[in-house]
Amino acid sequence: MKKGNNIYFIIISFILGIFSNYIITQFKYFKVDLEVNLVETVISLITAVVGIYIATSLNKFHTRSVNLHNYLQPKLDSIWISFTNFNSQLVSKDFIEISEIARITKEFDLNIEPLKQMFSSFNLNHECLNAIEVEIESLVKFITDNPKINPISKNIVNYSASSSEIKRRTNLVNEKFALAIKNINNIV
Repeated sequence: MKKGNNIYFIIISFILGIFSNYIITQFKYFKVDLEVNLVETVISLITAVVGIYIATSLNKFHTRSVNLHNYLQPKLDSIWISFTNFNSQLVSKDFIEISEIARITKEFDLNIEPLKQMFSSFNLNHECLNAIEVEIESLVKFITDNPKINPISKNIVNYSASSSEIKRRTNLVNEKFALAIKNINNIV
């Protein structure tokens, strides 16, 4: 059954329910009061129409919010999983290849940019995504742009001397991801 036909079926059923309920309540020991109070009937019909309008409006809004949440959440989760994999590489070793950093940075840029566009198109605040992007860029710059702290030889960065600072920076990125998840969860 199409959605439009379903609405009409619900409306007709509702009106028939009101009518049958009105008739049933008019029985007084099996005597039907044939007088219809016009004012009360009109008020009941207007109330029913307003109630149906409010219910359908709220249902549309809720459905839109749930669909938006279900669409954005997995996309952000996939980016966070990618960052978590990068973070586990950083924690498990004291060195990383520059080509690996470039690949991961490119992957983040390719995934975050469409998500920002989706946030903008749905009139959502995408500052949380900007914050993630800034923190990731800061982390990458810290790893690659400090040759005194993180020496580079043969395109491999050795960051063993700054592992605690890298952990602190990755925790900041994780906090920004948590804020973005919170913003998406506030949609519903």
